[in-house]
Amino acid sequence: MEPIEMTPFEAIRRRPGMYVGELSHRGLKNLLGYLLDDLLQFSTEKITVRITFLPDQQVQIVADDILVSPVLECWKNMGDPKRYFQNLGIPVLIALSEQVQMVISTPNHKAELVSRKGVYELSAAETMQGVGKLAISFNIDPDIFQNVQLGREMYGSFLQNYAYIETRLKIVLHDLTTTEPQAIQMDYPSGLSQLMDRKLSEQLHGKTLFRLDLEETIGAYSYKICIAYLDCWLSKTEIVTYANFDELIYGGSLINGIRKGLLKALGKYATLKGIAIDNRKIRNQLTVVAAVKGSKFDWVNATRTNLDVPAIAKDSAKMVEAAVFQQLLADEGVAAKVLEIFEPDV
Repeated sequence: MEPIEMTPFEAIRRRPGMYVGELSHRGLKNLLGYLLDDLLQFSTEKITVRITFLPDQQVQIVADDILVSPVLECWKNMGDPKRYFQNLGIPVLIALSEQVQMVISTPNHKAELVSRKGVYELSAAETMQGVGKLAISFNIDPDIFQNVQLGREMYGSFLQNYAYIETRLKIVLHDLTTTEPQAIQMDYPSGLSQLMDRKLSEQLHGKTLFRLDLEETIGAYSYKICIAYLDCWLSKTEIVTYANFDELIYGGSLINGIRKGLLKALGKYATLKGIAIDNRKIRNQLTVVAAVKGSKFDWVNATRTNLDVPAIAKDSAKMVEAAVFQQLLADEGVAAKVLEIFEPDV
């Protein structure tokens, strides 16, 4: 018997968990993240994306300043198993939605894609080019995403965090699923630095004693790391890390590298000054907000909450060690107060 060759959409619908993870709110967040990734790839400029949650499990997404050619190329490649992964968001959206309508338009031309449960039709203008508007409307498939309720309450924080990480993206969120429609604008030109500002402002005790905001690309990965120590022992420890748009609830390589870099820098400075410190207090009064972006990650488990990439641990440790040590050398008054946090108990 010859093997049955499935289309990419049949393969996605048969095993959706391989593409979005849990078939719950978390999986739908992953799907939205993939779609936003595609929209960013379709533009070289900062873009505004308007997302509207409607009743009856419908979502509308409108993006301005989108390059027409890569959108049409994506549509053309979707039926090719060797090429559809070049833009993951749109194929997965088509496969896992009950129905989808996409329209890319310029002042003089329009191309349209419509689909139902992974079966799609194209009406495209081959000569279209330039910059246009992409409008997407879809209903999630209740046979796949069961007991999922759309709205700002469930997806607002995820979209806000995505906007913090991707500074080329401005999101305007409308929620029409409630009796009191809401609109929220998410635009963060300084990215994770603004998220760090928010986290520090929410601390009930203490003020910032030491802070570093780092950004660097090393090899295949780009890093944004914000580190702060507060001056009050009552301040709470808060550590938030991301790999692309996935929040690393259980940490892994990125936070392990940051922790190692901090310990090495503090240890080196303490040795230089002849001071004993207790490394076990590394988390005391500490706030970290960090993200790593790249095209390939390995995970400890299928939930994508624990990163396992040795190169990321190594690079982030080296990056943090160098920057923290230089900062301590530059301000010995602040350095002395930071080391007080690590004083061994008598």
